[in-house]
Amino acid sequence: MKYLVRDKIFAIGDDYWIEDEHGRHAFLVDGKALRLRDTLELKDPDGQVLITLRQKMFSLRDAMTIERDDQPLATVRRKRLSLLRNHYRVTLVEGTELDVSGRILDREFAVEYEGELLVHVSGSGSTSATRTR
Repeated sequence: MKYLVRDKIFAIGDDYWIEDEHGRHAFLVDGKALRLRDTLELKDPDGQVLITLRQKMFSLRDAMTIERDDQPLATVRRKRLSLLRNHYRVTLVEGTELDVSGRILDREFAVEYEGELLVHVSGSGSTSATRTR
């Protein structure tokens, strides 16, 4: 399955659509502006919140939580610092750990589990998701 992220350069709150490979709206990324933390909500086309991502703006540790229905699903932490690529460790609630590396702000990154590629996001406008489990 491939998805296309279309965002606006000048948008209040960082809202943008993720479209499927047929050009249909699949998900809305709703950035919440003017909060004490960075918050993004991933919504279905009907506006139902599927996932919430929260990052405290003034925290000592660079961490983000991923939640569904106000219940934590995962924590994202910076793994190591590099000038060219960012490295993150995503720890799911049950203990599974995923590695994310790349330039996330440029939408060019990969998600791996135990060395196996799960998702590749490309700034060229496509996202490939591989389901192996």
